[in-house]
Amino acid sequence: MRRRIYCLVVLFVLLLGALAARLAVIQFLEGPKYRFLAESQSRATLSGISTRGTIYDRNNRPLTDVTESFFFLIGERKMNEDAENLLRMMEARFIGSDEKYRIYSISVPDREGFKKLCRDYGALAIKSRQRYSENQPAAHIIGYVNGANEPGVCGIEKDFDSVLSAGQRTITVKNDGQGYIIPGTGIRVEGAGREWGVLTTLDLDIQNMAEKALSDQGQSGAVVITHIPSGEILASASTPGYNPYRIDEYISGDGSELLNKATSCMYPSESLFQVVVAAAALENKVISAETSFACNGSLEIAGLRLKCPLGRHEEIQFCDAMAMPCHTVWALVSDKTGVRSILETAQVFGFAEEAVDLLSGQAKGNLPQPEEVLGAGIVSLSSGRGHISITPMQAARMTRIIASEGWDSPLSVIRGTLEGVKGATLLPKPQGRQVISSETARAIGKMMRKAAEITGDDSLAVAGIGSGKWFTGYLPADDPLYGITVLLEEAGAGEKTAAALFYEMARNLYR
Repeated sequence: MRRRIYCLVVLFVLLLGALAARLAVIQFLEGPKYRFLAESQSRATLSGISTRGTIYDRNNRPLTDVTESFFFLIGERKMNEDAENLLRMMEARFIGSDEKYRIYSISVPDREGFKKLCRDYGALAIKSRQRYSENQPAAHIIGYVNGANEPGVCGIEKDFDSVLSAGQRTITVKNDGQGYIIPGTGIRVEGAGREWGVLTTLDLDIQNMAEKALSDQGQSGAVVITHIPSGEILASASTPGYNPYRIDEYISGDGSELLNKATSCMYPSESLFQVVVAAAALENKVISAETSFACNGSLEIAGLRLKCPLGRHEEIQFCDAMAMPCHTVWALVSDKTGVRSILETAQVFGFAEEAVDLLSGQAKGNLPQPEEVLGAGIVSLSSGRGHISITPMQAARMTRIIASEGWDSPLSVIRGTLEGVKGATLLPKPQGRQVISSETARAIGKMMRKAAEITGDDSLAVAGIGSGKWFTGYLPADDPLYGITVLLEEAGAGEKTAAALFYEMARNLYR
């Protein structure tokens, strides 16, 4: 009997020791793992609040994630008609939902509304920043995402999605066994500790100026402002603009708001094509800047009679041709130069390729085949009509070639990236090359200077060309710093012309 009791005691002690050992292992060795699992099961991830990397301008000012906003989490079981009316009065924007909660964003402070949401509907408030502003600068260049942390759909958001999404962080809150958030337990932000983002060449002040000036015209169009020495884009504006939070509304319509008129839409080049014709003629030494032309008021080419709006007038030298609306001079020069030489020069100016480096969604322009503009077609070619169409960004690139004395490289809008522990990585500049001689470029620059003196404010040292819907040029004419290209789809006579808008922005840049 005693032996049995002794055996039971020994067995009990052994079991107790094993239990103690197991508890010690759980407590000291496996404890952190179980605590992590328990805590993970009691935490919920909040979706709908943007945590992507930031996009910056050239002075490291944020273009995204600027507007402070309050995000409210409201339980589905507490939502009713009164709550929805209150949110509507507060101009709350619905972000997303799951089985337990709805998330709303409110950017305009309303203290009484905030109190009522928290008191009557148990709302939980999180202060953060909206991905986009209601009047988002450079919206067409930045692009947008489908949801707060979804992949980019277009623009920089798409082209640099891998960088911007690498900076995403996870926002979690503690919940109870039923999945409801426990008030007062705090919010945890997990993820990238170092900053991720994209550095652009845009200047926020110039971008805002360009967008306001273009918007004030009340019509569709585009403005591009470049830094001539570097080829960097300082501003790119397109109207109509769009609110990144109303994409579904635009898609259900004609979607014109989503078109980037600066890079994706093509227009007849009209008088801007005179730059190409002049370059082809001068480069091939068909004429010189001093060559004189007599106009009898009309000209017949291949059976087509072309009338000059000036009628019969005195001889003019080619160096003055851009400053005078004499169509016959340009038709004669085009006929002497030849279709193939002109079209080859247009390609040299980048009229058949994307104008901007590292930016998707660009149109390449359109040039006719030589056989399409033979004979009488040379008249249409000389005036930049017919089968010739370009984007405003291509016109801006052409303008920079003249201002840079024949040097060309793709325009750029991206300076570099921020990649966590690596920090800032600046991208190499696009490769450049001499595409026309400096002598030819200087001669055309002088022609544009004379044209600008006739067109607008001669107190500004500007070189430019255009009429009606187009105007492109650079300033100061003697030491170019800025290039400005304007396209207005419905421009006519009067104040709302592309030239008037060009000079308005030129004066603003001079200040």
